[in-house]
Amino acid sequence: MAVVYIVTVFLVTALLLSIPLFPFWKVSERLKTHHPDIWNSKGPFGILSLLAAPALLGSFFEVLEQVEKDAAMKKNDPELVKWCVMAREVLRMLPRSFPAQIGYFIIFLYFTGFFTSVILTPFKH
Repeated sequence: MAVVYIVTVFLVTALLLSIPLFPFWKVSERLKTHHPDIWNSKGPFGILSLLAAPALLGSFFEVLEQVEKDAAMKKNDPELVKWCVMAREVLRMLPRSFPAQIGYFIIFLYFTGFFTSVILTPFKH
């Protein structure tokens, strides 16, 4: 039963993390497929690249800001602009202070525990 619980916790954690990270993934994929000039000039924004070189994250945030403000981009690729706006809104929701970060973490743990218990309730004896 412990293995099922651990697997369920990892699954619920991944699902809860995917919600705020989805807009960033959409922007990255859209840049990669439709705007290779931005992709190549600012750096590849793959997960491994961002983990290996944290400075790319600042470059990615600059791209988000530039795309959101560019009038030509709004006309040529409104879908990219839509996802950039959504990603910037997710960034604005991030907690700025340490107590707020702790609060968000506690809320995240609560939801992880709640959804895990809901999923595992039918399997209990």
